[in-house]
Amino acid sequence: MATFSYALALLLLAAHHALQKSLSSDSTYRAAVVEMKSVEDIFKPVQVMKANEIKILNFIDQAAEKNVDILVFPELPLTSLAFPSRRYLLPWTTVLPDPSQYYKPCTNFSIAVIESIRSISCAAKRKRIYVVINVIEQEVCSTAGCPPDGYLLYISNVVFDREGRIISRSKLLIFTVKIVRARKNHLIHENGNINVKTPQNETFTTDFGVTFGHIICYDIMFQRPWLDVRRKLNVTDFVFTSGWFTGMPFKNSLQVQAGFSYAEDVNMLAAGYNAVRGGLTGSGIYLGRQGIASALMAFDDHEELVIADVPKKSQNTVANASRQSDQGYKIRNGFRRRKESERLIMKYETLANATMKMIVENGYTTQTLHHEGIECEFKVNLTNLNPPTIYRLIAFDGTRLDGKTVRCGNRNCAIHQCANETIESCGAIRNSSGIFTFIEVESTHIDNNNTTMIPSTVLTDLFPLENWTFDQHTSGRHVHTKISLETPSENVVTFGVWGRNFERDERIGAIHVTY
Repeated sequence: MATFSYALALLLLAAHHALQKSLSSDSTYRAAVVEMKSVEDIFKPVQVMKANEIKILNFIDQAAEKNVDILVFPELPLTSLAFPSRRYLLPWTTVLPDPSQYYKPCTNFSIAVIESIRSISCAAKRKRIYVVINVIEQEVCSTAGCPPDGYLLYISNVVFDREGRIISRSKLLIFTVKIVRARKNHLIHENGNINVKTPQNETFTTDFGVTFGHIICYDIMFQRPWLDVRRKLNVTDFVFTSGWFTGMPFKNSLQVQAGFSYAEDVNMLAAGYNAVRGGLTGSGIYLGRQGIASALMAFDDHEELVIADVPKKSQNTVANASRQSDQGYKIRNGFRRRKESERLIMKYETLANATMKMIVENGYTTQTLHHEGIECEFKVNLTNLNPPTIYRLIAFDGTRLDGKTVRCGNRNCAIHQCANETIESCGAIRNSSGIFTFIEVESTHIDNNNTTMIPSTVLTDLFPLENWTFDQHTSGRHVHTKISLETPSENVVTFGVWGRNFERDERIGAIHVTY
């Protein structure tokens, strides 16, 4: 009798645990992303991956205790982003099976995956949780043009379901001998030459009724694959594994994550690699037109699990990027706000060659600026400006160098904080007494069906602004994009619209790999 009662208790406990997981009939699911600082040592692959595996398993345990349905890790949490040159990279890699096999590394030993993959599979199965991890994948190459060691290497997302099975994989091909295509899918700073096959439109569907697409780091800046997945397949939720270099004034991690999530009206689960002395931080859960659920920007070495309940979006309709939001970002207690950004190394984008106008005094300003194919209309009311800090109105339509080998087509109309009257000081992070009581920025460009415009806002604490509206619509041959500040704001660094004109992307060189 005692044995029966004990077995029944275990059965009821298991049933209760299962009921805590989200169902396809639920209106929300619980997501978590990890801001993680990996152990780094380019000479000790076995020790590094074991140390980071322990961290990863600990985060899986924490997430399971909070009844998380899906957990997303940043870019390369196992190996770290401090990996060696191509010649010494194989010990840091793993083979991965095709997801169509539903291979379960925890219990199936027929494929020689690394032990860390087996451990993560077992943890996902034991804790009944979806886990998204990013790894360096190896694949045997037997065709012409293979690397000398006979392997193609990828940076790959791999997804484990609640049974520990590999159900999805999305990968970027890296470190090959020669470039055979003009566009990549899409590495910027990695150490090697790049060759890309056709970008993969990979998705996976969960038992709680949500289909996800993949974004791997700098892929967010390109139309393929993720924007094609959003627009052609009507996918409304994305996992984003990132090791993002903080860039000003347009490419702060939270600024980019929030902007694309809002413009495309997608739920985005963005996990960021933490290495602030290298400029890497920024994680969050974004709800599209519903704003930010929770976000984290670290200014020192930091690890944290960011958790939120995510409302499910209808997959029967494509997001209407032309509609106006009826509210801006709400104030959320989940925001981490700090002013001490000195430890965070930031990269500053040049604003040279743009059309500019300085705001050096208080009052109401209206201004129309043109640059190549874009027109920018500004309406601004600024009070309590405290020199030497000033603001510049910027209009730009052209290309900017990203990394060492790619020029990307950019379009923007925005207001930027500058530490003084020099162009080089723009994008500076300075607490300012200046208060904007009203801002309206509108861009107009000819519709080439190849441009994406997003809201682009950031404060001195490196979080996006709250309480603004965004509208985009087409009139004849022109696209009009407008962002308006709804409540007075201070410490504004950037406010406006920023966009990618994919038509103007070009490669300007190549990085050669030494084996």
